[in-house]
Amino acid sequence: MKIALCGSVDATWGKMIHDEGHEVHSIWLQPMHHLSASLVSLAERQGSAIQFQRINREKMLELAAQGVELLISIGYPFLIPTDTPLRGLNIHPSLLPEGRGPFPIPAILKEHRDAAGFTIHKLSARFDSGDIVYQEKFELGDHDTCDTLLIRMYLRSSDAMRSILKDLANHWENAKVQTAAPQWEARGLSPDFFRPELSLEENVSVWRVYGAGGTLIRIGDLTAPVTGIAGWKEAHTLEPGTILSKDEYRIVIAVLDGFAVVMYKSL
Repeated sequence: MKIALCGSVDATWGKMIHDEGHEVHSIWLQPMHHLSASLVSLAERQGSAIQFQRINREKMLELAAQGVELLISIGYPFLIPTDTPLRGLNIHPSLLPEGRGPFPIPAILKEHRDAAGFTIHKLSARFDSGDIVYQEKFELGDHDTCDTLLIRMYLRSSDAMRSILKDLANHWENAKVQTAAPQWEARGLSPDFFRPELSLEENVSVWRVYGAGGTLIRIGDLTAPVTGIAGWKEAHTLEPGTILSKDEYRIVIAVLDGFAVVMYKSL
């Protein structure tokens, strides 16, 4: 099947696409989107054009005229038109209708654990309101974080799409309408910061909830995404925020009740 992607996919999606013999015509990203190695590899292997622009009705009509049969959206922030012959599916990281809206994972980890999972649904005129093709629930473990839920979504959704794409017409026809109104909706991701005046556990909890995409460290002239936080509790007399060690990817810093080892991504 010839498909177009809106947003980014990981290596499991690339493998699924290759194994099943699908063709990726083009990949549509928001401007300044980070190009992961997996996405670059997929584009190179498939000969896919990468478009740093918002897809619109005119572009979708062009895709349909060029033989694209399905558009798949993952983590794409813009509303995609639905008034064209081109069918579209979105992968959303919650059990819809709960968590409708942008990036519900932090809210799931903090207070809506029953909504953990993902939904594959038809694109619709309103965000995340289309008919449901497939849903899968996740049981949250003690070590789940924002990043593990995203990885689990990629792993399991790519596996689910193997079956869906083999019989898309049947899955499309039997999709279930979202009749219930959501009890809560996501409001988007507002990045949070590592704060040395807090305890080690409080800072680790922030990173667990917001992940590498939503946790930042700002120390002196350094502002960077946090990729992990570890450390230890220890009584000390240092001012929270005192830097003990720093290199190009890791900083050791005093916090309220000990020391944090903050891994970060250099920009």
